[in-house]
Amino acid sequence: MSLTPKLRKLIYGSGLVATTLLTGCGGGGGGGSATPEAPANVAPTVAIAGANQSLEKKTIEMAANASDLDGTIASFSWSVDNPAVELTGADSANISFVAPSVEENLEFVITLTVTDDDGATATSSLVFTSKPIKKSLFIQGLVKDEKITYADVTLEIGDESFNVRADSQGTYSIDLEVDERNFDNLVKITALGTEDKHAGVKLISLLESFNTVKASETSQEFVLANNYFGVNVTNVTTAEYVLLKRLNNGNEITTEARLHELQQLLAADFKQIQELASVLKVVIDNPDYDLPEAVSDTLELLNNNEVYTQVLSEINSDPELIATTILEIWGDHDLVEFPDTDGDGILNICDPANPTPNTCDPDFDNDGYLNEVDFYPLDKNKYAPTIGALTFRPDPGRNSSRFRHCITYTANVVYGVDGSDLDDTSILEIKDLDCSEFKEMTHTDNLQYFTHLNSISFKNAQLTDLSVLAELTNLKSLSIQNMPELVNFDFLTNLTNLEKLDLTGSKFNNLGALVGLTKLSNLNLNGALVSDLTSLSSLVNLNSLDVSYTQVSDLTFTESMTNLSSLYAHNSNVQTLPDFTKLVKLNDVSFYDNNIVDISPLANLVAFTSLDLHGNKIKNLNPLSSLTSLQTLNLSDNDINSLAGIEALTELTSLSLNINPITDFSALSSLTKLEALNLSETGVSDLSIIEASTALTYLDVSNNTIVETEVDPQTQEETVTVISSLTDVSPLAVHTNLTTLLANNNTIDNFNSLNTLINLQRLNLSANEIVEVSAVASMAALERLYLNANNISDLTDLLEATTLPLTLHIAGNPHSCEQNNWLKEKAESLSLVSDFVGNEECKEPVLRDAITNKPVSAIFKREVLNLSRSGGSTNLGEIDMVACIGAMWNGYPLCWESNSATSNTPVCSAEENATQMICKDTGWDLYEYPVNSGKKWKIAEWSLEFDSSIPAGNVFRDSFERRLILTILHTDYARIYNGNGDEFDVCPSIGEGQYQCTITGDHFEGEISWVQDFPNAHFPRCSAQAGSSIATCTPGASPDALLNAAYNGVIPELDDSQSFEVDFSKIRIVPFSERSTPVECEDDICQP
Repeated sequence: MSLTPKLRKLIYGSGLVATTLLTGCGGGGGGGSATPEAPANVAPTVAIAGANQSLEKKTIEMAANASDLDGTIASFSWSVDNPAVELTGADSANISFVAPSVEENLEFVITLTVTDDDGATATSSLVFTSKPIKKSLFIQGLVKDEKITYADVTLEIGDESFNVRADSQGTYSIDLEVDERNFDNLVKITALGTEDKHAGVKLISLLESFNTVKASETSQEFVLANNYFGVNVTNVTTAEYVLLKRLNNGNEITTEARLHELQQLLAADFKQIQELASVLKVVIDNPDYDLPEAVSDTLELLNNNEVYTQVLSEINSDPELIATTILEIWGDHDLVEFPDTDGDGILNICDPANPTPNTCDPDFDNDGYLNEVDFYPLDKNKYAPTIGALTFRPDPGRNSSRFRHCITYTANVVYGVDGSDLDDTSILEIKDLDCSEFKEMTHTDNLQYFTHLNSISFKNAQLTDLSVLAELTNLKSLSIQNMPELVNFDFLTNLTNLEKLDLTGSKFNNLGALVGLTKLSNLNLNGALVSDLTSLSSLVNLNSLDVSYTQVSDLTFTESMTNLSSLYAHNSNVQTLPDFTKLVKLNDVSFYDNNIVDISPLANLVAFTSLDLHGNKIKNLNPLSSLTSLQTLNLSDNDINSLAGIEALTELTSLSLNINPITDFSALSSLTKLEALNLSETGVSDLSIIEASTALTYLDVSNNTIVETEVDPQTQEETVTVISSLTDVSPLAVHTNLTTLLANNNTIDNFNSLNTLINLQRLNLSANEIVEVSAVASMAALERLYLNANNISDLTDLLEATTLPLTLHIAGNPHSCEQNNWLKEKAESLSLVSDFVGNEECKEPVLRDAITNKPVSAIFKREVLNLSRSGGSTNLGEIDMVACIGAMWNGYPLCWESNSATSNTPVCSAEENATQMICKDTGWDLYEYPVNSGKKWKIAEWSLEFDSSIPAGNVFRDSFERRLILTILHTDYARIYNGNGDEFDVCPSIGEGQYQCTITGDHFEGEISWVQDFPNAHFPRCSAQAGSSIATCTPGASPDALLNAAYNGVIPELDDSQSFEVDFSKIRIVPFSERSTPVECEDDICQP
């Protein structure tokens, strides 16, 4: 019996209860009632849950993870081996403590002991690490009077110091990791000269606190002179340090507050700073002055009043030296953050809130560019950075910036500047940027600097933010096309100088941003997400407006745009046109594909020569009668029944009326100057109405059979009734200037009358009821003729014609296949017909390969493989020349013996119904055979035999010529490959100087095996009688025979005594469809 902890406590907790329980159980004979011995107590288990490390000063919490199998935890006791750590809750399951402040990682041990209700204990310990709080910072600056090369630089921050050596340019760079205790301490930088010429040079720069310096870092955590000037250690910073320390009674300055207080006191004393800095510069730079022996370094010189006074007196012996040196200092922006660069006596130092006399120079370098626009305010020779000075981020997935490429492209195309010269080009010389070719552009770094841009264009770019454009207020032209990721166009508000704005295909809908752009003369909103454009009425200087592919329905907002010359609003929702009497300069409009019904406002466009109104809902054409200057008019796809109104448009030369339900064509009789007329799908049936339009060169009267379809409600059968149709084209005989006539899909049965159209170049009479084609004989200029789907049964007129059109379509006619094919042959023989389409059923059967099912004609256009045919450095004769192409002929790969060292694709031909194809291989160079015989060969002629009585599954259904054996073995010169492309170099020995060669592969079933007396695996030579399945083979030449042949220039000898037979009836070539062949090898021979 096994007792649970709970039951064990119940039993052994009271002897009385135990006795009672045992008695109740009928405790057995002998009269004894002994108490059972209690089992041993099980000790508890414990573990500490919590972090094992943290930064100093952090509050840490830990918990006991304890349990007792046979009881409960009675007490907890926590301890720590570091007296500096105070535990809260040391006698409970959970404690907390504060990680102690440390300068380096500090480890201490926390121990937990638990006791159960029977007094057993368990202990667990955890090693905890308290880490110091530190901050990192990278500082780079200069040690300079003139440059101090290789100076030893020390940075002191509280009780921490860091050392580094400057480079040959005086530049130092240092990575700092500063402890929290020094975050509020000042940064002091000391530089000592190390070279002979700089012996005794000691320069100091005192900076603000570490935290303040770090706050000025860039996004890359760098502090450079351009964001905290004090990192440059110079003669000026040293002079300031000496003077600040004097003001502090000779004591070191230790707090930032005191430093600021002293700097304020020193601010007005420029002369003293200038003097000390100048003395240092003379002593360090001027070879005529040395550091006095009485002082050890330049810092001591400034602090020793007696020696300093003596040196100053010597320097003042040259009355110009101090003044010249001061000017040099204030002109050097590495020494002074705000110098007097131009020497005009007005210091660059500028505090707009509290200006002082002789300060706040608006043009530091006096180059004519104010400081706020001068990218180089301290250099009178430069005022903007060059392209090469800018850094461009690469676009994602690329190693370069597409915006940088745009700059290069524009500079080359627009300005003729070579890419190599662009780096030295100022950004302000770039006036135009065309970025429309750079679709993968994702950002426009540095664009804000191109403030002299007049124009910039983007197209299909992946830009999502162009807010930077708000800074380019000089822009006159801006194009942002097809950029769906860009949705915020608020930047447009700032661009008040814009004259041209193209937002084609954008998601622009902020019309408020355009209201103030009153200088706009050209605005393109094609495809924008706009509908109500009323607010644009303020753009009175517009001369071109495109609102096509929008949802605009009312164009009356344009009536205030009196300078408008072009207005495009096609493919929109336009219903209401403006009053054109107010738009007197308008000369070009586009209103097609809209919902316009009323065109009466157009009556005022009397000067227009062209008008496109197709795809609307126009019914009444009378308002157009005043447009007598019109020459081109497109009214296709409307709801026009009557042409009344256009009879006055006698200057028309081009008129499109197609896809209209016209019932009255009489107005056409007045249009005698027409050169192009489209009456397709209008229902015209009488062409005499246009007899007076003899200038016509283009006429489309196709698709003019109007039918009515009735559906029987019971049977659902359709009954089609022809209402009207164009059947007679004889009135067109007078139109001898026609070059294009489209009359397809009508019921015309005769076009003999058109034999007068001698200038006709294109004639389409497809899908009519034409029977004969004699009129074609007189159409000598005809280039394209379409007669398909008619009732032509006799092609004699075309067969007897001396020439044929370049395009001739006669399919779908009841002519004979014999005439069809004769006409096809004639077209091919003339070599001028590029497009002949005859009846499909008349095509000759295509001879196809038995395994690949590819047309045979295509097989012999395949690329030749293994072009090099030479057997090595010495040509060993024709016997070793084998050429192959990647194709099959009736089931086996195509290989043949070649007389040339290289082979071309073969040219093959055969008699009709022949079973043999004769092929010729024209090599690319002459081949001498036999060697040294003087006989040159170039053309190899060979044959392929086809026996249709043999099933396609048997590859060898013709003669077993050696080329077939070589093919199945996948052989090349003096090598054998198996079906997997693995080369046999050596055949395995079977003893007594014999070697067994065996070839298998996934391209055939069975195996080929033979024995030879040399190990090298060279291919055998085989031959067989036609119709036989047995081939007799001889092993390839031995290495000795090959070597002898090479030396003597003869054909290698073969050992006939080792011949063997192969029964190819037992070998089956596996079709490609059954092989595990790589995709790229399908239908080809995968040569090794």
